[in-house]
Amino acid sequence: MKRNLLTFLAAVLVFSGLSACEKKVPVEEEKPAQTPQNTSIEPKTVVEPEEKSGLKIFYAGHRGSDREKEFVEFLQKHFAQVETGDLGKFDGSQADGVDVTILDYDGTAPEPSIPADYTAATITMGVTGARICSSLGLATGYL
Repeated sequence: MKRNLLTFLAAVLVFSGLSACEKKVPVEEEKPAQTPQNTSIEPKTVVEPEEKSGLKIFYAGHRGSDREKEFVEFLQKHFAQVETGDLGKFDGSQADGVDVTILDYDGTAPEPSIPADYTAATITMGVTGARICSSLGLATGYL
C-alpha cells in the first residue's frame, strides 16, 4: 500500500507540471516596447525531458477518440511503458503490473466495474473521475 501511495504521489507531481489535453500555444517572452525596427517576437522553446520516467502507465479511456490519441501520445513522450484500454471494460485487473492507472473519457462515459477492494494508484480525470469517486464514496467525487 505504501508503494502504491508513493507511486501515485510521484505521478501526481509529474502530471501537475504537464498539461496533457491542451493544445500547446507558444508563450511570448516579454520584450521592450516594440518599435518599427523590432516587430518580431520569438516564442519560448519547450524543453522536453532528457529521459523518460520508468513508470508503467495504463490509460483507460474512450477508444479511438482524439482525446485518447493525444493523451497517449503525450504519455509516451514521458513514460517508458504506456498501455491503453477501454474505460467501459475496466474492472481493476488491468491495473495489475502497472504503476499508475489513468481513468478518463470524453463525452458520456460508461460505468467501469471497480471493486470495493481496488487499491491501485489511480488518477481519475474530469466528470468521469467525479462519477467514479462518487460511486466509491471518495471525497473527490461530486459533493
